Amino acid sequence: MIFSTANTIALVRHGETDWNLERRIQGRTEVPLNSTGRAQAAATAARLAELAADGPWRGMLSSPLGRAVETAEILATTLGLDSARIEEALWERDFGPAEGLLVSDAHQRWPGLEIPGAEPLEQLAERSAGAMLGILDRAPRHHRGRARRAAARGARAAQRRRGAPHPER
Repeated sequence: MIFSTANTIALVRHGETDWNLERRIQGRTEVPLNSTGRAQAAATAARLAELAADGPWRGMLSSPLGRAVETAEILATTLGLDSARIEEALWERDFGPAEGLLVSDAHQRWPGLEIPGAEPLEQLAERSAGAMLGILDRAPRHHRGRARRAAARGARAAQRRRGAPHPER
């Protein structure tokens, strides 16, 4: 069976942080956007505004993490939306003891990135799928078929874009 809906959801990864530049695993550690990250969010907002010609964006959701919230707020301001609603299920992956390490060091320490104490990929996938289904399910009935939402995210958006699990870049 194929499930289809005309709802449009834009998954937006948060803007750049200094840890991204240093190639450190961020996970749930609070690392703020840098000036490049803020500019990236503004450029993304401009692109989403162009896409609004197909119908207005109706809401903004965000992970509770500061860098995701800041990215979402930049988007919401540009798009004329209310502040982002925080969705706990959109949390970044918890990398446990690997957070703060250089990606290369983490690969050396845990080949295959099988990190003890990190959120298992299966749990991340279940949480991600549940979050997306919940978002679609909560779309107002009178907006179904034309609801458009944007969500600011981190690791899961990058995973989906690249098609493989990895720590944040």
